Amino acid sequence: MQETERGYAGRGYRKICAEIRNQIESGLLVPDDRIPSETEMMLQFGVSKMTAARARQELSMLGMIYAVPGIGSFVAGKAKPLARILGAKAKTN
Repeated sequence: MQETERGYAGRGYRKICAEIRNQIESGLLVPDDRIPSETEMMLQFGVSKMTAARARQELSMLGMIYAVPGIGSFVAGKAKPLARILGAKAKTN
């Protein structure tokens, strides 16, 4: 039973990553667009909070998104996004 649950969770986070990646590659999401929160991902994809967090972590590790603590996660771009600058300033203040 445990293998089945792990397999399902693996498919869940991969499905979320694939969907957000497709939206970025198709231009539906552009740099600095906000991506769904973990709670929104849970509802949209019918996954657990842990699975949603794993998807967000994976997208971040791939450099496709960045997080601004207390604000949300956003599509990364080539230039330094304004939200990153604001997030850095908020941390230092």
